[in-house]
Amino acid sequence: MKSSLSSLGAAAMLLGAAASMADSADLTADPGIRECSTGDRIQNLTVQCQGPIIQITVRTNPSTGFDWYFRNFDPDQLAPGEKQYRSTSKDPTISGAPSTGIYTARILQGGRTVFDFWYMRNWKGGEVAHGYRFTVIPDDSGSITGYHLKKLSHQDWKEEYRD
Repeated sequence: MKSSLSSLGAAAMLLGAAASMADSADLTADPGIRECSTGDRIQNLTVQCQGPIIQITVRTNPSTGFDWYFRNFDPDQLAPGEKQYRSTSKDPTISGAPSTGIYTARILQGGRTVFDFWYMRNWKGGEVAHGYRFTVIPDDSGSITGYHLKKLSHQDWKEEYRD
């Protein structure tokens, strides 16, 4: 029995080492990496990629002062683009109604690109609701092939962006 447990422990260590080597050799082997397809919906986001462009569609209500912002990125690797809003109200003339926000960014250089995407009031002392950390993975031509997404909390903001 004792030798069986030792054998199982050794096998588990070998499998763990092999998995670790596979993950470091091929980033897409990570089960958390999502293929960048047309309209991948995760939580309250829809993510689309075309070439080096990532488009994030999410519910928002900028009339409250809250909006989505790209943060914590290298400007040599990522260029945030335009924002568009589409009313989700049956009566688009109603002021302050929730809408869908469409946010785009362009990956500028090859290699993994990391950025945070926060729902916040963008002024000094403004509130932060929550966010996401994206790790975007392009192929050799610069086209985005996949991404990893991590949900961030208000506490993550405090730890990352202490005044």
